Amino acid sequence: MRKKTLFLLESPLQVSNAIASKEINDESTLLIRLNDFKNNDELILNEINGFESRFIFSAKRNSKVKLMLWVLFFFVFFSWRTHRIYLGDARSTWMKLVEKLFLMSEIIYLDDGMATIKIYEDVIKKNSKVTFLTRFPLKPTNNVSIRKIQEVDDKQFITRHKEVYFIGAALSANRLLDTKCYISIIKNEIESYKSKGYEIVFFPHRYESLDVIEALSEVCIINSIGTSIENYVIDSRNVPEVIISFASTALFNLSDKLCSTEIISLNFLKHCLLDERVCDFELVYSFFERHCDNIKVRNV
Repeated sequence: MRKKTLFLLESPLQVSNAIASKEINDESTLLIRLNDFKNNDELILNEINGFESRFIFSAKRNSKVKLMLWVLFFFVFFSWRTHRIYLGDARSTWMKLVEKLFLMSEIIYLDDGMATIKIYEDVIKKNSKVTFLTRFPLKPTNNVSIRKIQEVDDKQFITRHKEVYFIGAALSANRLLDTKCYISIIKNEIESYKSKGYEIVFFPHRYESLDVIEALSEVCIINSIGTSIENYVIDSRNVPEVIISFASTALFNLSDKLCSTEIISLNFLKHCLLDERVCDFELVYSFFERHCDNIKVRNV
């Protein structure tokens, strides 16, 4: 019997990176976890449309017992015939358990956006033996192997005049920022660019609250897209003069493609409510400053 490859995925970005890796083949099965959050689940389902070899299950955020039961099911059903596993998020509780149980399988850490930077740093500190499949320019070591996700994109872009795209983040949703503070920061940026004659379009994060969307709808255009911002920009073949966000992976993904666009990352850390997360975001902002010439980090 031919051995299988498993992809463990639970976010639209992880699914997108799995597809972009071009390592999904006839022996692959996608294990997709939905979390009953409508926007998140719809984006994932849109991404995997057309893939037949998939197993979709549902477990809400923090449903640890349910997740453990699913992991036991996967172990019984897949462990004896699986030789390689791609983890969409190496920090995820259920994925870490799979990594520990499937001892005979090769484990590969799939790119999970900017979280990959923190995961890489943790692996280096622990001197763990790991393979990363990623877009990021990470350095290999004696124990850490780096494989690159290579994408070929020959599309031409047309720059729109005087337009700003603001990409939302899950900062208030994850209680990293007070909601009023989050809205205030965004409104200040909007008003600054509107005074210079720019049209502003805000793209809500999939976990954005209705309060945030309603507050910002008073001062700018709201565009709730059913795909990633990267796909939206590439498919539309139009880009704005300016793209703004916080520590969004989209800034990195778009920075190489949109050389004529000003890309701004807002450093919000002086307002951060969770001290234990500050170091994680400092790694991201430092990475932008060291490796991304087309991204300007600005304190707010």
